[in-house]
Amino acid sequence: MVVGQGWRRWIRRLGLGLWGMVLLCGLALGTGGCDRYAVRSSDITPHTGQLLGDRWFYSAGSFREGLARVEPGFDQGYGYINRQGKLVIPAEFELAQDFSEGLAAVMKDGLYGFINPSGEMVIKPQFQRKPLPVPEEIKVFAAYPYQFQQGVASVRQNDRWGYINRDGRWVIPPRFDTADSFVDDRAAVRVGDRWGIINRAGQWIVSPQFTNLRSFHEGLAAAQDGDHWGFLDLTGKWVFRPNIAQYRHSPKG
Repeated sequence: MVVGQGWRRWIRRLGLGLWGMVLLCGLALGTGGCDRYAVRSSDITPHTGQLLGDRWFYSAGSFREGLARVEPGFDQGYGYINRQGKLVIPAEFELAQDFSEGLAAVMKDGLYGFINPSGEMVIKPQFQRKPLPVPEEIKVFAAYPYQFQQGVASVRQNDRWGYINRDGRWVIPPRFDTADSFVDDRAAVRVGDRWGIINRAGQWIVSPQFTNLRSFHEGLAAAQDGDHWGFLDLTGKWVFRPNIAQYRHSPKG
C-alpha cells in the first residue's frame, strides 16, 4: 500500500505505529483491506468473467505466460485473468499454480491436475498436494514443485515424488521424499534426510549426502554439508568447498 503525504501527516499527528497503520489500511479498504492485492479487475464475477464495478482481488499471483492466477473473493476459488483483467479461466479450482511451459497445476477435489491456457484439463487430477511444512522441516521442501521445466514436472503420488512429462506419463517413477524441478538437466532430490542430484534418466550424479541442496543456477548449485554451505558444479564436484555459515536463497537467483 502506498501511503500519500496527507496520510503520512495524519499518521504522525495520531502517533500511529506499525499496527496502527495496518488498522488504518483496513479501515480505508474495508474488511480484509490489507490482504487485497492491487490488481484491478473492475469487479469480476467468479464464473462468468463479467466486468461489473470497481474492486480488488482477494489474492493474485504474477503474470506468467500472459495469465495470472487470482482469487476474486475469500474462499471463492482460483481462476486466471489475462492482461486486460478479464477472467478467462473461471475461478473453480481449490488451489492453482502459475503457468509454466504452457501448463498450470490446479486442484480439484483435493488432487492436482494440469490445465492448458484455454482452461482444458489435459492431465486429470490425480496427484497429491505437497505436505505442509512444520518449523523443523522447512529446509527439506522443493522450491518449484508442480511446475514444468525442461519438459517435465515433479509431482507427488502415494506420498512419493517423481517426474511426469506433458502427457502425464511417468518418466521417473515416484521414489523420492522431495523432488525439485530440473535445471541444466539436473534436479535436486531428497531421500530420507539427505539430498542428492539426478540426471534426466533418474540416475544418480551424486548420491544423497547433503543436508540441503538448491537448484542449479548458471551451472552452480548451493549445497549444505553439515553446518556450512558451498557450491557444486554440474558434475557434483565442489567448486567452492563448504565454508559459508549461512546461505540466503533467492528464487530469482
